[in-house]
Amino acid sequence: MTTNLSPDDTLALAIGKVTMAWNGAQHMLFLIFQEISGMKHEAAEAVFFTLKSDAAQRDIVAAAAQVVWADPKEAANLAELKSLIKRLGKHAEKRNETVHTMWEALFTWDDTMMKRSVVLMPRLSPKTMASAFEDPPRDYAGEYAVTAEELSVLGRELLEVYMRLRSASNEKLLEQDLPQISTDAAGGPPSAPKT
Repeated sequence: MTTNLSPDDTLALAIGKVTMAWNGAQHMLFLIFQEISGMKHEAAEAVFFTLKSDAAQRDIVAAAAQVVWADPKEAANLAELKSLIKRLGKHAEKRNETVHTMWEALFTWDDTMMKRSVVLMPRLSPKTMASAFEDPPRDYAGEYAVTAEELSVLGRELLEVYMRLRSASNEKLLEQDLPQISTDAAGGPPSAPKT
């Protein structure tokens, strides 16, 4: 089914996708923080979300990873996570523009008053306001669709890091929880007690 969206609906959809993709990536950072810190969910949530800015949340994940992965054997994990956090930080300005811009839709009509067109006017700052009058006009919906896709890819990469951390944690738990089985002198299972 093909749906023709109006320009304002297309923009709204793109803004929503950026918002969801950003929040998905931030949620992955929270889960990574919980895993790295070893805190129970409620404690990790209290610490992580006490930090009100996304930048501070990214910083605490990087700092926790730096401590937990201080061993040179963990250098690759640390470098990968820091790279992902840095990439997420580079998207922050575009995400903030996308989410925090106040939009105004101006409706214009052709000479017959039969055909409507929409001019979307960003009203956040002189910089974004001026871009509404560029020729050709700035394609906000197209830009934001690209940003949403880039953030979705980044979220999936963070999910992969989280899944590796969970897998390693589960292996450690299994090692700790397995009962120790004694063996006889030949290395086999203990023989049944004689009655």
